[in-house]
Amino acid sequence: MDKRYTAFISYSWDGPAHEQWIRSLVNDLRSQGGVDATCDQFEVQDKTVNLNKMMINAIRDNDYVIVVLTSSYAQRADDFQGGVGFETMLSLPALRTEPDKFIFVMREGDYTSVFPYHLRDYYAINFSQDSEYNVKLDELIRRIYKKGRFEKAPLGNIPHFGEVLPNNTQVREVSTNKNVFHDLDLPSAHKVSDLDKKKFIGQSYIEICSLFEQLFAQMSTEYSGFEFSNEQIDTQKKLFLLYLYGNQIAGVKIWIGGLMYDSNSICLSYGNHINVRSDNSMNEIISVDVNRNNEMKLKLTLSFSSKDETDTPEKIVRSIWTSSLAYLFKA
Repeated sequence: MDKRYTAFISYSWDGPAHEQWIRSLVNDLRSQGGVDATCDQFEVQDKTVNLNKMMINAIRDNDYVIVVLTSSYAQRADDFQGGVGFETMLSLPALRTEPDKFIFVMREGDYTSVFPYHLRDYYAINFSQDSEYNVKLDELIRRIYKKGRFEKAPLGNIPHFGEVLPNNTQVREVSTNKNVFHDLDLPSAHKVSDLDKKKFIGQSYIEICSLFEQLFAQMSTEYSGFEFSNEQIDTQKKLFLLYLYGNQIAGVKIWIGGLMYDSNSICLSYGNHINVRSDNSMNEIISVDVNRNNEMKLKLTLSFSSKDETDTPEKIVRSIWTSSLAYLFKA
């Protein structure tokens, strides 16, 4: 096992005792697991650090991001507060494309309070009991090295079923597998509620903002003279301004709802004359489309693109870039 894995610990600042526990976890991963682990407390003590850049690099460059869940972490993630809120925005696209990069750890034992909304379906290693610390540390280290404690038995031969009738003909038993009709398009009994739509729109808004930031960051490294700024107007509104050789060439404003639209939609305005104070004018409205199986997808309501081509945050950002922004950089 020659690879030296790297890991960054993400957590909320819950007080001196919790911060000491985080430092101990980092040091135990290093000394007992051979994992090149770190956290912000070690990174900032001997150099000047841009915290936002540090979090971007940590999520992008490390083999693993170990997220320590507490009730305070969940509240800050759901409200997009501080560093935890910023990490939440960064992690959502990565969770979709690289879920195995993230390892979740519970420092408190109440499942209902320590999981942010977007993480509720994930498994977490339970470190809430200090008496079980060594056992859970072993589980964490094994998870990093993908060396579980249990081995699956090799597959044996498929058994033969059926009865032999007097004339020696075989009667095959009818399968009772409940998934025998898994390939049929059967309707779902679950009905999508207004709250489901609101949460779906909220998560999609975060992903769209994060993807635009990634797009403009990539542009700034590859296109000479391009720079951008982004401003969080409030928890539900963000503004990007795009510059070429110091001159503003466009802006992108993204917000949830507005004066004329409910919270189950995302509005976008782009161009060089964006009114930050007024939300009455927009170039695009993104709504929730629910299919017959009660699955939620995004839908561009003002675009000529088909909804099948623009039903995810990534496809929407690609579509807006191609149709409304890319022309600004053509010679």
